[in-house]
Amino acid sequence: MLESYVTPILLSYVNRYIKNLKPSDLQLSLWGGDVVLSKLELKLDVLEQELKLPFTFLSGHIHELRIHVPWTKLGSEAVIITINTMECILKLKDGAQNDHESCGSSSTNRSINESVKSLAKPRRIQQTDPDLPPGYVQSLIRRVVNNVNIIVNNLILKYVEDDIVLSVNITSAECYTVDEFWDRAFMDISTPDLVLRKVINFSDCTVCLDKRNASGKIEFYQDPLLYKCSFQTRLHFTYGNLNSKIPSVIKIHTLVESLKLSITDQQLPMFIRIMELAIALYYGELIYKDADGEENGSRAKEASQLVAGDDVNPRSQVQYSGQLQNVESTTKQTEEDQQGWVSWAWSFVPAIVSSGDDYEGEYYPEEEEYEGQLHGQKSKPAKDPIISAGFYCMKVTVTFKLTEMQAESSYYSPQKVKSKEVLCWEQEGTTVEVLMMGDHFFDCQVGFVGCKCFCLKGVMGIKDFEDNVNEAETEACFFRCGESLSSKGMTYLTNSLFDYRSPENNGVRAEFILDAAHHKETYTEIAGMQRFGAFYMDYLYTADSSTEKGPGNQPDVSSVKSEDLGTLQEMSAKRLIIGSLDLRLDSSAVHRILKMVACAVDHEYEAYSRPKPVIVDENRPLPTPEEVMSLEEYIPTRLTCITVLKSSISFTMAEFNLLDHLLSVIMGQKVLL
Repeated sequence: MLESYVTPILLSYVNRYIKNLKPSDLQLSLWGGDVVLSKLELKLDVLEQELKLPFTFLSGHIHELRIHVPWTKLGSEAVIITINTMECILKLKDGAQNDHESCGSSSTNRSINESVKSLAKPRRIQQTDPDLPPGYVQSLIRRVVNNVNIIVNNLILKYVEDDIVLSVNITSAECYTVDEFWDRAFMDISTPDLVLRKVINFSDCTVCLDKRNASGKIEFYQDPLLYKCSFQTRLHFTYGNLNSKIPSVIKIHTLVESLKLSITDQQLPMFIRIMELAIALYYGELIYKDADGEENGSRAKEASQLVAGDDVNPRSQVQYSGQLQNVESTTKQTEEDQQGWVSWAWSFVPAIVSSGDDYEGEYYPEEEEYEGQLHGQKSKPAKDPIISAGFYCMKVTVTFKLTEMQAESSYYSPQKVKSKEVLCWEQEGTTVEVLMMGDHFFDCQVGFVGCKCFCLKGVMGIKDFEDNVNEAETEACFFRCGESLSSKGMTYLTNSLFDYRSPENNGVRAEFILDAAHHKETYTEIAGMQRFGAFYMDYLYTADSSTEKGPGNQPDVSSVKSEDLGTLQEMSAKRLIIGSLDLRLDSSAVHRILKMVACAVDHEYEAYSRPKPVIVDENRPLPTPEEVMSLEEYIPTRLTCITVLKSSISFTMAEFNLLDHLLSVIMGQKVLL
């Protein structure tokens, strides 16, 4: 009986993303309790259409997929979905794909909807079964979906661009539902808490960054950027009521105990290139190239031309209205609703955790009655959810290495890359927190408790040639800021999901400050230094609409039309506070810094974005004084404050006078002695 309700929901996911499956065969296997599928190909067009990433999938396959359904204990045990070896390869979209991606989307949507509807038909017929109490099926399906256990073994993601090959390999990742103590449990959303908690454990994450040749092969493998790092992510969803399809508050926090990064001189330009890509995507200034080499600006950049002062924050360039009205409108959104990639990412987070449209075709009398009550009322846009994301790391170590080719004894043996550590950066108590609500409020806080940088044995300095094994760390350390984590304590975890004193871990709903004036009064420079000690940055962006205000005197930006975007009062404030630091520059430190700069600029990559040409319309009449006065209050403002509490900088004399010869070696040039 229950199989006819639960089976189509599970099979709809499988049939949506996997090619060449017969739902009838899967249905018979699933009713037995276990399904094993091997050598599966993913529907890449469906993934691109639903994710709407600025990347395109080159390939994607699953070696083995297992689904276990405990039919006899469906109300107390979780459905387990296990994926063994999943590999996906991505690249940046070009102009041709960007222009024609909507051509195949309609047919794909049609096929998906038809398959889902065909699977959903039996459920409507049996909804009048007298053996099932009212609302029982709806409650059971909600419990099943909220407690699905997903296990991924050997996840491989690769990104290729130019000569860059970035690969991420995760040995194991598991997502499961937990109780209020963050222990594995079978839970459901219930009153009065209306809370759902989940945990994702990542084991042995390895990130590699290599360079390929013109034929696409990697000749020499570099040291991994990150090797076998394990971390945990906690998710906390708070709902407004039992009928809510999306949470009102979403918290996603990640904790890493030790993060050891290694960057070589050949990886540094590629690493900076990837960082530039992330910045270009954030600001919507990415330039796509078509097959003929012509440049096509991103759609978000075109939308930004409608906004006055668009350089303050890119999220004001796109419209968030209608994104979160309901889950159905989110999943059926077409390519005609063009928007920036960042706004898509924010609006997609609540769609991931929602389960409303996953039951498309399901018949729920209570839901129909509830929607019928709202049908006669004037529809109101859904309130934007509050999203809190955080990254916390106990200790970060970044090591810079120089590489050199080392030939084997045999002539036919392949060359190997030998690396030598020359510079190390250690950082303790790192925090990155982001709080956002729609398009009108965004806050990012970054801080760490203490850091130090010291020279390692290498070249480029007289001290480096000395054979002193007992050299103290204080002699090699040339930069120190803040204090140690042992003396400061775990203040960097304050109010996070990993802090036992946080409201969520004590059964209390957290309160968020979404007002600019109140935010500045609460998060002061003194409060930042008390929590961290070495460095604290607070970036706040607000967009206030004077035309329409929402509840609680908060601006309702989602209801503002595109022609009214000029009436937004945009403000961004950036405050940077640096604690007590001690910097001692000697020849060894200067030479290493110069070498890093030389390696960073040693590339031939083209820029992702270009400066916008300033077009002045000479025939446009000048505004009148009255028009200027009416627009003055809407001029976007940006404020940057830098505070250094206490600093000590020492310069030592050069250890030798061969800098003119040594500098050319540092910059990668040949020198003739």
